[in-house]
Amino acid sequence: MNNYPLSNYFNNINKVKTIRYILISILLTTINSLIDFHFTIEKTPIPGLNDSAEKFKSLLIINIILLVASLIKVIFIILFYFAFFYIISKIFKVNFTKKQSYKASILLVFFTYILKTIILTIQYIMNLNTIDYNVGSLNIFDSGNTLLESFNIILILKTYIIFLILNLTIKLSKRTTIILITIYIIIVIGFQIFKFNL
Repeated sequence: MNNYPLSNYFNNINKVKTIRYILISILLTTINSLIDFHFTIEKTPIPGLNDSAEKFKSLLIINIILLVASLIKVIFIILFYFAFFYIISKIFKVNFTKKQSYKASILLVFFTYILKTIILTIQYIMNLNTIDYNVGSLNIFDSGNTLLESFNIILILKTYIIFLILNLTIKLSKRTTIILITIYIIIVIGFQIFKFNL
């Protein structure tokens, strides 16, 4: 039995109670959305809103839209990784069920959003807006640099959890897992560089 940090969750994936992690992930998404919303409004105030009641109503509507968009994003991420893990298991012909893929995807989102919430909370306390800065990335040294922002601790955590899922849950060999992880990192960083150069 491997004793990597968090390995217990992925060695015993069938024991995971998904509803708990889904609810906490939704709560964390709400917190993230509120913090992002705070800095977005602070950075780009809505013009032409002088009446406080009208302003409150407009801000409330925008906040609800952002929250719904965040929840849709979470669902999309879960579905993406569900398909990713399940396809990998079929390619390598291992005994890995759809239910296990679903649970693994939820845990990946759960741990990612815990770290993201910690980072955003630190930024909120330090009053560093989330549009220009990400204290969890190299872009803290160069505000607004989206390329440096792609090198962040969330990517490190996500990569590590994908390693655990591939190696401990899907039960691929360490060699195969490392190759797949390397390809994943190259694709993610390559995509960020492509976006930066647009």
